[in-house]
Amino acid sequence: MKKELELKHLCIYLPYRIKCITPIQNNKGNIGAVELTGIVNGNARFDISKDYMDCFLYEIKPILISLSELNKPMEGQKVTTWIDYLWHEIISTDNDSFNYDDFCTLDITNIDWYPLKVIEYLFANHFDVFGLIEQGLAIDKGTL
Repeated sequence: MKKELELKHLCIYLPYRIKCITPIQNNKGNIGAVELTGIVNGNARFDISKDYMDCFLYEIKPILISLSELNKPMEGQKVTTWIDYLWHEIISTDNDSFNYDDFCTLDITNIDWYPLKVIEYLFANHFDVFGLIEQGLAIDKGTL
């Protein structure tokens, strides 16, 4: 059975200005990545030049960052990886239930044990929390 993009996959990203690849075209052809502005009657809504365009969910692909990027170096930051950033800027400031070594050894693809602030950060920064890239339902931002 083929997996499909569902409302639950998109709604959580709405406050964070997620962009999607759509079939929407203007007079010059496909306009590419467009910010998702809402969900109306089960369709994805996009605001294109002050005009609303709706697409079926199967027609769009959100642009997300793979969770595997959490282990890769960050540029221009005082820490070296996203994992270090999450620890130093989010977790260690108000969470006594994790220590650094335990956090760094977590399976980054299994977020079940991440503190809520980390989950919120992942959604706000467009990380692929649901594994949509692997299922072919989203575009990996690193490939664009």
